[in-house]
Amino acid sequence: MFFQRDIRVTSSGPLFLSVEIHEGAGCGGVHPYNASFTLTYDLTTGALVKWSKYLTRTRAKDLTFTPLTEGMILPAVRSAVLEKLFVAGWQDRQGCTVEAVVGPDSKSEAELTDFQLSAATGGLSVLPVNLASAASACAAPVILGKSGMDELGIPQNIQDALLHQ
Repeated sequence: MFFQRDIRVTSSGPLFLSVEIHEGAGCGGVHPYNASFTLTYDLTTGALVKWSKYLTRTRAKDLTFTPLTEGMILPAVRSAVLEKLFVAGWQDRQGCTVEAVVGPDSKSEAELTDFQLSAATGGLSVLPVNLASAASACAAPVILGKSGMDELGIPQNIQDALLHQ
């Protein structure tokens, strides 16, 4: 039996504090538990960031998800533009294909993958949430730079803070 949690600070100012959390657990069975999620806080208010308010050029829908181990309710965003940018930035990792993460040819809003956003060195981190256990090993963020943030309509002051941490 094992439980492992790794925590990494991905941004520490000036506007946001973000931490990325990776967890794994198992009890000897063939399908151990793996999860990755982020927490991003607004340093002026102390509240979790609702990224949808910064996505002015896409119809982003606010969602929530709950990691299995803690029962926390975390924010997520559903957006066709986010999915497109994630797929464009994906590079096969450890033999994982993007189809394992977002599904083959999403055609309707109901099929789109939900994403958790966070501040990261050099841009905006986009991480899929609630991956099927078979794809959890593929959980790796894509970091969007200036062009991706422009496409999403993120205000310039937020972009500056993300790009020049």
